[in-house]
Amino acid sequence: MRLKVIFTTFWILLAGLLQAQSMISGTVTDAESGSPLPGATVQISGNAKGALTDASGRYQLAIAGANAIVRVQYLGYETQVERVFPAQKLVYNFALQPQSINLETTTITDQKVQRLYPDKQTMVIDYEFLKEDVLVIIYDPARKRNVLQLLSPNFSVLSEYDNAADPPRALYRDCLGASHCLSEHFAGQVDRGPSDILIVRNDSLHLFQQFVAPCLARIDSIYYYATMPNDYVKQFTFIDGQDKRKRILYTCADKKAISSVEDETAMAKVDAGDHANTQRAGFQAGLNKSYLKAVAFPPIYVPILSLAGVICVFDHPHERILRFDSKGQILDFTPITYPQLRNWRREVFADADANEAYTLTEKDGFFTVHRIDSGTGALTQSWELPFPFVQKIRVRGSYIYFTYRNNSDDKVKRLFRLEM
Repeated sequence: MRLKVIFTTFWILLAGLLQAQSMISGTVTDAESGSPLPGATVQISGNAKGALTDASGRYQLAIAGANAIVRVQYLGYETQVERVFPAQKLVYNFALQPQSINLETTTITDQKVQRLYPDKQTMVIDYEFLKEDVLVIIYDPARKRNVLQLLSPNFSVLSEYDNAADPPRALYRDCLGASHCLSEHFAGQVDRGPSDILIVRNDSLHLFQQFVAPCLARIDSIYYYATMPNDYVKQFTFIDGQDKRKRILYTCADKKAISSVEDETAMAKVDAGDHANTQRAGFQAGLNKSYLKAVAFPPIYVPILSLAGVICVFDHPHERILRFDSKGQILDFTPITYPQLRNWRREVFADADANEAYTLTEKDGFFTVHRIDSGTGALTQSWELPFPFVQKIRVRGSYIYFTYRNNSDDKVKRLFRLEM
């Protein structure tokens, strides 16, 4: 009787051990694209035990008992819950659906929208900021040329700059916060002199394009630049203004796009067959590559911004924000989800004080401005602009500035601001 009890206990313990060693495995992928989701959490419900997927989206998870409820989670995707039975099946694959991001959008009223020029026929060419004032290039029909004006915060014209020989064409704000007025021959830095007089220095357009425009961010005496060896690779470098040394900060390559475009081109060349079809196949390969680059895989978009004393690289191909200190050391990175939005406009910009980052979505011709929390990657607040056909959008302080046409055929572009 005693032996029977011992053997019964032994088999119960053995069965328990066998059950504890049941190991399920599989992959976690995007339900729409089929691409793997590295870093996804596969966890037993109600238990601290879990596993993370590797770079290929694969996981392994030990299951104790005949069955268990498994919860699969990934930032930006709907959570999937499934009961698993290791005795019946050991491979469980999960395809997660992208999560729709619903943000509370501010309702715009007429009182919040202000026209910077009361005259509805004043055509705005471009605008930028000069400290608390606004620089605006307008077209003057009386003089039949563009004129640069300085507007106060209450929209009164303080002064103007008129160069009949070389009228202004565009405005640019550099990484130092300085404004530049571009014409056909010059790129003059704009300053505000005594009695609100506009001062435009006729600097070299060539030097501006070579040194000022490529500098995208700055912290103290460190300047950050970006180069693109091709459409799908972007490399960031930084130069210390004190020791004059140039260093690599970060290189981003969209390997999926590179592989797809190269495969399509190679396939078309292989399909050429005989010599007579080589020219036609080569032409088709060019068409396929152009189509893939323009439609399926547009050029890589990886902006860099200096926000509140930190350098932020918005690595959209890998859906993350990387944060660096002024020495080029990575502080951390945060996953982002907004590139998955179908109506995302591939644009990120900072406000004039460089403390907040914003991005845009567009639906049915209407734009929405979203604030990005660079620390968490989340979209925290949004404002829908009240007009369609909006063009240049910028944020300064508590206002969103934008230019607008009544319709796509309207030649008059007007300047508004929206109180946030």
